[in-house]
Amino acid sequence: GTKLPATIIIVFLSLIYSFPAKTQILINEFLAKGYTTLQDPDEPGDYPDWIELYNAGNVSVNINGYYLTDDNADIMKWQFKSDIIIPENSFLLVYADNQEEQGMLHCNFKLNSDTGYIALTTISGEITDEINYGKQYSGISYGRYPDGTNDFNLFKDPPPNQNNINGFTGKVEKFALNHERGFYDQSISVSIETPNLSSNIYYTLDGSEPQFSEGGSTKLYSAPVSIFTTTCLRFRATATGHIESDIITHTYLFLNDVIGQPQNPGGFP
Repeated sequence: GTKLPATIIIVFLSLIYSFPAKTQILINEFLAKGYTTLQDPDEPGDYPDWIELYNAGNVSVNINGYYLTDDNADIMKWQFKSDIIIPENSFLLVYADNQEEQGMLHCNFKLNSDTGYIALTTISGEITDEINYGKQYSGISYGRYPDGTNDFNLFKDPPPNQNNINGFTGKVEKFALNHERGFYDQSISVSIETPNLSSNIYYTLDGSEPQFSEGGSTKLYSAPVSIFTTTCLRFRATATGHIESDIITHTYLFLNDVIGQPQNPGGFP
């Protein structure tokens, strides 16, 4: 047969070795606070923190010997001690519940819900992925979107071990009121502000839970609210691309109402 010149063979070899197999295991998503949907299969009734790993590579990877940690001063804090294969483009869920006696996928630490750190380390001590994170929210996970990328979003009611969809860039949570809850002896006008200019603020004045649209006792905030008698102001906000805020409650008590209250008001024992 015809022999290829050595120069062509060298070119072929260089092309082959310029595309090595990609074996990238990432910390794809985690939940650090108060999830009540994902129940621990090893302890019914318990709803632990969790960490989702993702194989973004094109070959299966055995993570036997790898480490997970929540402490950057102890990068080999907890080890996978048996063969665990993560196929390409697949997920693995690990429980961060500080109950490693429950099985091989239970870590010896829990995640901090204020600020924290998570790292994945190889058996040789090389950090393959790490995340420094800020404040976390109840029932809301923090993860990559799309999976395996360097962009992170928040996910409401997240199902782990599935592709991340419907991510949010933040959560509405900061409000500024010109009058705090407490006692008053004259009428006031309460303004409610949030840094996000696209926010819609919904409120009630009868103590009921505000809805996400105007109607009934729910009103859309557009101007300061006049309060001249004892009132329970409750409000929440929505904003484009953000998870809605929690419901905030401010009670304004007027001294004349308290002084004039009967000894046995109706509805009270």
